[in-house]
Amino acid sequence: MTEAGGPRTILVVDDEATMLELVRAILEPAGYRLVEATSATRALDLLDEAQPDLVLLDVAMPGLSGFTACHEIRRRSRARVVIVSAHASADDRARGMAAGASDYLAKPFRSGELLGVVERALRDTV
Repeated sequence: MTEAGGPRTILVVDDEATMLELVRAILEPAGYRLVEATSATRALDLLDEAQPDLVLLDVAMPGLSGFTACHEIRRRSRARVVIVSAHASADDRARGMAAGASDYLAKPFRSGELLGVVERALRDTV
């Protein structure tokens, strides 16, 4: 977790380069430090090193499911997890929340929506 007063660290997990670029373009100017992973497996590898305050996690990635990764992140870290996915049915949302997500943001989203979800999740971690 980020020390008091420093920039908050967000681990962004998505296998689509364009999505990583979009999230970076929205969150870095807002003062957040980003660490990126293109797979859930890589995200779990980075978890201890990055010590994120928040994880933005896609669920549809090759290999390890984002839902499984969410459960593992919650087991190993105090970081909040927000699922950011095009899979946003009621069943998907319920599955994400059951895995330990604190929120669920459907793709596509507006920049203000992402910032609002991030700010709310980080406010809840203080």
